Amino acid sequence: MSPNDDPERTVTAADCARLAAVVEWSRDAIIGYALDGTITGWNRGAERVLGYPADAMIGKSLATLLPAGAEDQWPALLTACTHPDADLRHETTWKRQDGQAIAIDLSCTILEDAARRAKFGTVIARDISDRRAMERALRQSEMRLTAILEQTSMGLAQTDFTGRFELVNPRFCAIVGRPARELYRMRVQDIIHPDDLHHILAMVRRLLVEHAHFDIEVRFLRPDGSAVWTTHSVTAMLDSDRHPQHLISAVLDITQQKLAMQHVELMLDELNHRVKNTLATVQAIATQTLAKAPDLESFRVAFHARLMALSKTHNLLAADAWTGARLRDIVAGELEPFQRDEPDADPRVRISGEEVLLSPKLALALSMAIHELATNASKYGALRGPTGCVEVHWQVREENGDARLKLQWTERGGPPVDTPVRRGFGTRLITEGLAFELNGEATIDYAKSGVVCVIDVPLSEGAPG
Repeated sequence: MSPNDDPERTVTAADCARLAAVVEWSRDAIIGYALDGTITGWNRGAERVLGYPADAMIGKSLATLLPAGAEDQWPALLTACTHPDADLRHETTWKRQDGQAIAIDLSCTILEDAARRAKFGTVIARDISDRRAMERALRQSEMRLTAILEQTSMGLAQTDFTGRFELVNPRFCAIVGRPARELYRMRVQDIIHPDDLHHILAMVRRLLVEHAHFDIEVRFLRPDGSAVWTTHSVTAMLDSDRHPQHLISAVLDITQQKLAMQHVELMLDELNHRVKNTLATVQAIATQTLAKAPDLESFRVAFHARLMALSKTHNLLAADAWTGARLRDIVAGELEPFQRDEPDADPRVRISGEEVLLSPKLALALSMAIHELATNASKYGALRGPTGCVEVHWQVREENGDARLKLQWTERGGPPVDTPVRRGFGTRLITEGLAFELNGEATIDYAKSGVVCVIDVPLSEGAPG
């Protein structure tokens, strides 16, 4: 049998032929090269990927494939392709025959002799331009998403189905008053207000059974103990079996809206109460004025004046949404008609005292008292003639931990005062009405030199001045 008839050798030759065919027709670029980088093999895949025909590249250096300006990358490329200890995977940029630069992934194989000396190499080059483009698009998408998460005015949070935080943005951290690193060690249940916890969890479980998206209000407890109301637009992320795996919440802080709604409710309750009180006050004014008026014309004048005094204070309260009225505005408004118009003349009315904000109840009662004192002074006292004057002074003091207002009305320069033989509506309103309505005290001294009235009431219903 001749050597050519050796079956083992025949198989080896056939295998080599098949291997050569695989290399030649592979869709990947397969390039053979010497240890100095000279190209020794160039398959059809290399022609397809890089555009160069084999006869144009055999005998040239791998450096030919580097784009213009990338010559400094040649030493690293040569090392990657020829050094046995180098990383056999290498990513670089090569240029096609048409001049287009493409991203290339290189898989290098170094063939060694029996003494483990490198003889030549083979590289499989894959065009990864599409992958690079996808990676760039993904990075840009991540950057856009990060920018949205960082800059949006809405809080965003992602949790797993057990409630553990997986992602939070800065706005959500600001809403709940906790940094992200702290939240990532917590669950939503840990920051829900304890009074609401069981109710909220039960509601979420029910909504998850019925819907993949729902809205819910949640009250969180901040580290400083304050509560913050939030509204959540929740979307459940489902797995292939439609089981919820993650929850994504878009969160808005509605604390101010809640407080505003509570304020409106209180205002409505207060308004209902005030309307009833005002109607009762008008009824009492009408009854008492009618009882003391000598005729209908006198009743009309007195009743109209008292209603106008009540109306002025209502206007002051309405200007501040019925949160209160300033004492100085009330006194000045009632006494404004009695001020002298001449700029150089001595004032007929002197008002002094610190800024005090009165509650609606206190403002209405004191405005009626000031109106009655002014009316009486214009009829019988210091404001009747041209020379008289009125001084109104007040101060706030602490008594047993409570703030009290002491107001003094003093008339001077008017006609001599006589103590009235009977107590009129105005006197009873001041001395009895204030005591009953405000739990205060009021005295009127009919001194010959002028009337002096002292009103002492608690400010417990008033706001601090």
